[in-house]
Amino acid sequence: MQNERTKADQYANNRRTIFIALAVIFLMAVVFVVVLFISNIPKTATIKVLVAPSTSTLTIGGKKYRTKGDIRIEPGEYEVKIQKDGFISYEGKISVAKGETAKLYECLKAEEGNDFYTKNTREYELCYTAQETTAEVEQRKLYDSDKIYTILPFHSYEKGFNIDANKAEDGDEKITIKITLLSCIEKRREGLKKNALEWLRENGVNPDDYNIIYAGGCDSSDQKAD
Repeated sequence: MQNERTKADQYANNRRTIFIALAVIFLMAVVFVVVLFISNIPKTATIKVLVAPSTSTLTIGGKKYRTKGDIRIEPGEYEVKIQKDGFISYEGKISVAKGETAKLYECLKAEEGNDFYTKNTREYELCYTAQETTAEVEQRKLYDSDKIYTILPFHSYEKGFNIDANKAEDGDEKITIKITLLSCIEKRREGLKKNALEWLRENGVNPDDYNIIYAGGCDSSDQKAD
């Protein structure tokens, strides 16, 4: 009888010990999550990183980071440096606002005589991805900078004209709109000019806010609008 009572007491003690251990582990986990959350409160911005070569040294704001993945960071502007022997170093700046995500996709250019990318297919693919993504980001910035890029280019053989937009030259704030008239007949060309300008207005664009040039027809030279 005494042995059975002793065994029951031992069983109860073991259960109590396990329960206490689990409670301690749970409490430690909660504390860890809270501390992690508090430590990351200031880091409310993200930088998506992809650098080629992947073994390059990347520093953002003087601190080293991995060359691929998402980096949680405090909002602000940072100096960026990417270096690797045998490659032309990159130096620039990146800005990221609170709650936003910026992209840092860079491919270092190999120095003359360095065939690194030719011999490393994976690194070549990383470089290609970085370059393509950077081009897409720049294109998106261009599209976001003016409504004209949301409707152009517009090419229509049926309407008799093509319309394209070119980035403003240095020192010129106005974007150039090029209207190519698909006719050699002067009277028809005048009508196509009016139709093209009307098409722009119908799509929410005021032609007076842009430099307009005309091209096409029998005369291949570009002509500025009066």
